[in-house]
Order: sequence, then structure tokens, then C-alpha cells
Amino acid sequence: MTTVEHADLIAAAGFTVHEFPNGERIYYRDSDHSYTRALNLSGPKITAPQEHRLTAVSTVVKHLYGDSTGLINWHAEQDRQGIAALAAEGLGCDDASEMRKALSFLRDADSIGAALADARLGGDEARDEAGRRGTRTHRHAFEALASGMPVPAFDEFQPGEDGLARAVAGWWLDTDPLPVHSELVVADIELRIAGRFDLSYVDRNGHTVLVDLKTGKPSKTWPAQLSLYAMFYDRCGFGRIDRMEVVMASVDGSYRTLPIERCDADALAAVECYRSSRRLESYMRAVLKEATR
Repeated sequence: MTTVEHADLIAAAGFTVHEFPNGERIYYRDSDHSYTRALNLSGPKITAPQEHRLTAVSTVVKHLYGDSTGLINWHAEQDRQGIAALAAEGLGCDDASEMRKALSFLRDADSIGAALADARLGGDEARDEAGRRGTRTHRHAFEALASGMPVPAFDEFQPGEDGLARAVAGWWLDTDPLPVHSELVVADIELRIAGRFDLSYVDRNGHTVLVDLKTGKPSKTWPAQLSLYAMFYDRCGFGRIDRMEVVMASVDGSYRTLPIERCDADALAAVECYRSSRRLESYMRAVLKEATR
């Protein structure tokens, strides 16, 4: 099989090849945000063997959250709002039998969950939609401007998302960045971790800046996340990052730029925390399996 045929099969499977200046190469698939050092090309379809897979930076830093109470409360609030919306619709029925039918979803927890899912009003659905909104903002605003478009692709946004696009455009006009890399994949093969950040650019003082666009609430994971990106940028051979920042876009069209200091020691500690968590999880599975024999 020729190299060209390999390339066609790899592309058809959704993978893109990323060759780094240091000579290393990895593969990335956008559909599931997965990274791998090598692909199995001999089977009936292209696969990424488990032993070659790389962990995403975003997965590693999630272990810094610790207390998940805030996320649980957010999900609960989304569910409450969804139940209230469905109940209000049912209570608005003029006919008693129609009202009973509309409110029948309240009979038990399973039917409430099913109704929320069908109406896309639950916490899981709200989380997924927030993710899709962030992805569309990255692709149709940030990435579009970095590729040379004079304005974001406003027609690609869903209703209510244009504020995020305006925020991105406002930052771009105020900052006037000189893009170096957009949506760049970086990795540390030895650590078996990879990630993709939004933009590196040269500022008016000639400094190389790593910037990541955020459309959600501030998170303590951001410094570790950007520090890993900056470390990998250097190790891949792209150069050195002089400073880092987060652009926080809001739906009202405003933005904030947060300077982020490098915290390499904490970022590497997050990696070890993630590895320890995986090792302990594997150990306990083995213990429980042995205990049930």
C-alpha cells in the first residue's frame, strides 16, 4: 500500500497528522478529541491501539477540581429549571385531562429524567450545549480571524451566540495580534500527553503569546492547562512562549483578558496526580475482582 493510500485512509478515519519541528509525529481526531502516537493500518479499518494513545491535557487537569459540589449544584439547578419549565407548560393546559397527561412525567424520577432529556432541558443537555457553543465560538470566530477573515463567520452561529463572536472580534481589534499558530496540537511523547490550544501570536513588543479562549466560568485548572501547552510548545520545537493569557468571552459581547503566570511545577504535579488516580483505580478494581472470586 502506498503512502498516498495510507494518507487517504487516515483522513477518511477522521485523523489528521501532526509533525513537529523536533521530528516527532502524532495523530489527532477531532470527533472524539483523541490523540495517538501510532495507528493500526493493517486491519479492516484504521484504529488507534490503546498502548499508543495519549491523554489529553484537559483530561489531566480535571483532577485539580477536587470538590465537585459546584458542578453538582449547577446540574441540579439546570434540572430544577427544566422541571419548572415543563410543569408550567402542563399547568397552562385548559383541559383537565390534557393537564394530567402533560404533568404525568412527574410520577417518578425515571420519567422526569426521560422528559428532561427529550426536551433537552436537563443538566447533561445544558452541559453538552455549553460545550457545543464554545466549540462554535472557537471555530467560527477565533479560528476564522486567525486564518485571515476580516470578521467572524456570524452566519454560522446559533441564535444568542453572536455576543460571543462580538467579544472575540472586540479582543482581536483591540489587541491586533500577529498570528503564529492557530488550533495547534502539541505533545510530550515521554509524558504521553497531548493537547490543542487556540492561538500563539506575536504582540506589539515582539513577544510570543499563548492565548486560550474561554466561554465559561473561571477555573483553577487554567494555569496548569496553559503551562502544559507552553511546555509542550517548547519541547515540540516550535519555540518559547514569553507569556500566556486567557480571553474570557461573554454572551453580552464583552471580554476580559486574564494574564496567566507559568506554573510548571504545579502542572507537572497535576500530571502525577492524574497518574496516581489511574493507578489506584486500577489497583482497587483488581482488589475487588479478587475478592469476588
